[in-house]
Amino acid sequence: MYEMKDTHILQLDELNGMECRDEGKRSVEQTYDTETGEPTQTSEAQEMLLNLILSLGGIRKEVWEYLLTPRFHDTQAVASVGRLLCYAAPLEWMELSVEALSRMAGTMYVNEITEAYQADMPFNEVKRIFESSDTVFEMCQRRREYGIGQDKHQKKHPDNVTGSEESKDENSLEKTVVNAVMEALQLHQKKTKKLSDNMTGSEEAEHPDNM
Repeated sequence: MYEMKDTHILQLDELNGMECRDEGKRSVEQTYDTETGEPTQTSEAQEMLLNLILSLGGIRKEVWEYLLTPRFHDTQAVASVGRLLCYAAPLEWMELSVEALSRMAGTMYVNEITEAYQADMPFNEVKRIFESSDTVFEMCQRRREYGIGQDKHQKKHPDNVTGSEESKDENSLEKTVVNAVMEALQLHQKKTKKLSDNMTGSEEAEHPDNM
């Protein structure tokens, strides 16, 4: 899948240290200063992302730096890369997912990209399909056609087919982690909505309509 050689992996002890956390927050502020001209602080969504990274116990340095940019000031962007992050996806896959969010039905494109990564599709092929597709349906169909073509190739060359019980166990573990992450994100969104509804209700109670 992805070659991890010559890659600096930040481990849990580094990520959990105050120095790394402070550096990350400064990085966010500096990026905002550069892109918007206005200083800011990390959002609640980014804090969730930092905590998720800490719980996973390690991350590529270039991915870590990318996640600390304004692109992840939004909960939807955090959710878009949550699964890819759990699968230890390379930076380019996360960048493509965030690009996909700018399209209509962006989260559905992200699902297609994530499933393509899980299916071991080459990144360049996925990017080509994404860029040439005007709708999610088109991308889904083209990804399916690619998969059918690969299946035919594997039937002609069975010696190239690899698979083991160990890889199945790893996939099962990854799915468990991903489900836990997505549940946490959904719970956060529900709490945020409930808090917003409660605040709206309080304002209405303070300013009742004159009957």
